[in-house]
Amino acid sequence: GGIIVNVIVGILIYSFVLMAYGEKYLPVSELKDGIWCTNEAVTERIGLQTGDKIININGEPTSTFMDMQEDIFTAQSLEVNRNGEIVKLNVPIDLIETLIDNRGAPMILPRIPFTVGGIKDQGYAAATTDLKLKDQIVGVNETPIAYYDQFKKVAQQYANKAVVLKVKREGQLVDVPLTIPDSAIIGVSPYPYSISELEKAGIYQRETKTYSFFAAFPAGLKK
Repeated sequence: GGIIVNVIVGILIYSFVLMAYGEKYLPVSELKDGIWCTNEAVTERIGLQTGDKIININGEPTSTFMDMQEDIFTAQSLEVNRNGEIVKLNVPIDLIETLIDNRGAPMILPRIPFTVGGIKDQGYAAATTDLKLKDQIVGVNETPIAYYDQFKKVAQQYANKAVVLKVKREGQLVDVPLTIPDSAIIGVSPYPYSISELEKAGIYQRETKTYSFFAAFPAGLKK
């Protein structure tokens, strides 16, 4: 009895919160530079690539990023805009099994800036530089870096070479010399942005869905 009552109370509380404040969501239209494939073992089976803009799932457009993440699991096909070309992808019927076998990371996420979230201490190039936590790497030599996922490909082009990282620090642009190793791994992990932090940084803009008295309760039950 107690468990059931707690569940019902939880649904009611969440429903009233939805009615009072609405629900924030990230529109798909905000992903202007496409998605970030964070679990490549899964996305490679579909044929998705970082930077793809998902247009349709089973022939239907998806309005929110959360819906997009959920709908892919039961989809048969996707249509993506890849560098201006429309590409149709077929989703394997055992995609969920692949995800279970490779559940270390979400399948896709919004792309994030390369802001330093951690620096490994020993044996990595970054440990001997002036890089600091919260620095944002915005370029390598004259090559601009808008997102974290772009860095590895750029770094591979400069393997075993001395470069200058262009870093944004407290509103100022700072040069940080560094030699990129053959592995192209410099020993920096990205800052784990939340959606609200990305919004505050001006990267994405969320919208709010409002609920009427009668619509809030079914939505609260679903959540």
